[in-house]
Amino acid sequence: MISTHKYLNLGDKFTSLVNPNFPENLTLELINTDLASQIGLNNDDLKNIQDFCCKEKNKDLKPFASAYAGHQFGQYVNQLGDGRGLLIGQSFAKDKVFDLFLKGSGITPFSRFGDGRAILKSSIREYIGAEAMHGLRIPTSRSLMFFSSSEKVQRDQFETAAMIIRTSKSHIRFGNFEYFYYKNDSENLKKLIDYCFDTYSEFTECDGSIKKLFSKIVDSTASMIASWQALGFCHGVMNTDNFNIFGETFDYGPFAFLEDYNPNFICNLSDTSGRYSYANQPYIGLWNCSALGQAFSNFLSQSEIENTLKYYEKIFSKKLLINFKNKLGLTSLEEGDPNLIQAFLDILHKKNLDFTKSFRDLENVIKKESPTSKDEELRQWQISFLKRHDKDSISLNKKIRIISSSNPIITPKNFQIDKVNMQAEEGDFSTMEKMLDAYKDPFIKNDLTSEFSLPPKNDEKNKRLSCAS
Repeated sequence: MISTHKYLNLGDKFTSLVNPNFPENLTLELINTDLASQIGLNNDDLKNIQDFCCKEKNKDLKPFASAYAGHQFGQYVNQLGDGRGLLIGQSFAKDKVFDLFLKGSGITPFSRFGDGRAILKSSIREYIGAEAMHGLRIPTSRSLMFFSSSEKVQRDQFETAAMIIRTSKSHIRFGNFEYFYYKNDSENLKKLIDYCFDTYSEFTECDGSIKKLFSKIVDSTASMIASWQALGFCHGVMNTDNFNIFGETFDYGPFAFLEDYNPNFICNLSDTSGRYSYANQPYIGLWNCSALGQAFSNFLSQSEIENTLKYYEKIFSKKLLINFKNKLGLTSLEEGDPNLIQAFLDILHKKNLDFTKSFRDLENVIKKESPTSKDEELRQWQISFLKRHDKDSISLNKKIRIISSSNPIITPKNFQIDKVNMQAEEGDFSTMEKMLDAYKDPFIKNDLTSEFSLPPKNDEKNKRLSCAS
């Protein structure tokens, strides 16, 4: 069942009601029925959403855009807001609430100079990216519906418009709190904080404590980024308005997954300083949490904020080490393990080896119980790796299970999504559907994961995109 979004009750300082201006000739191409059932939507709900988008029926829905601010590439922007998207309601499953959000549904009061449209290419990227991240077991917004359109919109060149409906536990961003803090509006800032306590069961244990709320947000953010680093995910636009309160990967733009391992990889061509490089992501996560702490500074002391931010570093380091321990198939941690992990990463970087494949290939080293590489440096590392495994008193099969469940066979690459986009421009979404099927379980070897694990050609490798892509 779809309910009117409770956020509307906060008033017009928070939201602006908007009648969508849908792209021309919308056609529903994909629907995520598994996700729908998980978030409490039935077939009638899905039909109502489709009718609303394609026939502009269902006057019960009250779409609105939210006001927020944010730090973009480190610079504060005092008003951003939903410039091409609208929240249309909430659904409920057990004691959890989920947002339903249209992206690409026309101009809002926050569009500034934009046209409120999303293009086919970026919509496909977000749909695939979010569902792949879910399959990779990383907290993320999700993709519920994908609509194609016949409308053309002006970008660097004419592009085809499209629209998606995404879901998330919440669309409350760090920037929502910053918006009221920098307006010196403590009353509405407190109203927003109380809304979080009243709406989300995940914050029940905070008992109304803003310090505990901040701590939970910091914890989930640190854990999310530790997951990103372990799977080679590069977000590309880690602005504070792109971080939500539940540590869900959010707002997919020019993202990428590492191919050849390069810790300095910058996936976003617009990021000329490398602020959001793969190696910088953990620090930016902390920076963003610090910005959120500043927004809470009317309610928390400086020492409370600083101590909570120290907690970020502990959580991130602990989770990252556990993630890489699992990637190596180990069940315990020893003093030399961080050096063993770093030595492997250094070899991958030096020899331009594929990040995802190299970790998955450790399964073969364990199975054979002997080095598999002809490269002497890597061979010596594999010998050290096997010696370390000799100290773990678990069965060979269990070691293999840990490695195979911690290292996916595939991660979505930009050259693959480009091919999906080319076919979609011709009205063929079959490869997109096939790719989505592969990411239902990217850790299992089958025909689909084998197909999407094929390496790129030299001119397809390590492709980078811009914010406008």
